[in-house]
Amino acid sequence: LFFMTHLIFINLILGVFNLMPIPPLDGSQILQAALPRELAWWYKKLEPYGLLIVLILFFFFDGFSRIVLPLVNLMLRLFSMH
Repeated sequence: LFFMTHLIFINLILGVFNLMPIPPLDGSQILQAALPRELAWWYKKLEPYGLLIVLILFFFFDGFSRIVLPLVNLMLRLFSMH
């Protein structure tokens, strides 16, 4: 049970991280599809800088504990696993 709980936690972290709307991640494709054509074109131009944006967000603004972990904890509470 302990092992499975940690596997679920790790998968939730990876899923939430991957759905962030930063260009190299899958969440950016979802956002780009929802944007009007002009904004989507501008947003697509950020793609070469996406890795830099991710690194700055996570190393200088502590994005992991401010963005990813609260969303994962919310999901765990919603599914009563926390």
